[in-house]
Amino acid sequence: MFENTRLYHAAALLWRKTLLKWFRVLKKRKEEKYWSERMVHRGRENKDKTFYIVRRRDMYCGICSHILSALAHIDEETAKGRIPVVDLQNSFNIYLTPEQVGKVNAWEYYFKQPMGYSLEDVKKSKNVILPYAAKPHKYWVFKILWHKKKDETRAWTIKGGILC
Repeated sequence: MFENTRLYHAAALLWRKTLLKWFRVLKKRKEEKYWSERMVHRGRENKDKTFYIVRRRDMYCGICSHILSALAHIDEETAKGRIPVVDLQNSFNIYLTPEQVGKVNAWEYYFKQPMGYSLEDVKKSKNVILPYAAKPHKYWVFKILWHKKKDETRAWTIKGGILC
């Protein structure tokens, strides 16, 4: 009965053109605020140390991608004098079930934390940097080069390096 009136069509047009866009903008701003880089003060311990949380925004990437980006962040932040802590706990990723998110750090299934500090230690610390969750400026890559030997057999040579 009401669906065929001009008032209904005007209200539907208003919803699609303005209000729905406004809700989408608010949702995007909230998401950008969560993922933006910022310093947080969570406790009173470790006042002389600055922790850097290594995190990823994309949730459907492989373990090799996590390893390479974590290595690059670890290299970058130790050069700056910060203590990196890898976080695969507080956001959804393919290594955790929805019930485990926020409770279990998937990084610690496979590796130890690089500097020996866990996320539990960071929760009580004064200086914690939550970075923008993107790939670091220097990205650790392994270059695989193909060489021919004199006897026409082929061999793989693996060289580690930093791609700037």
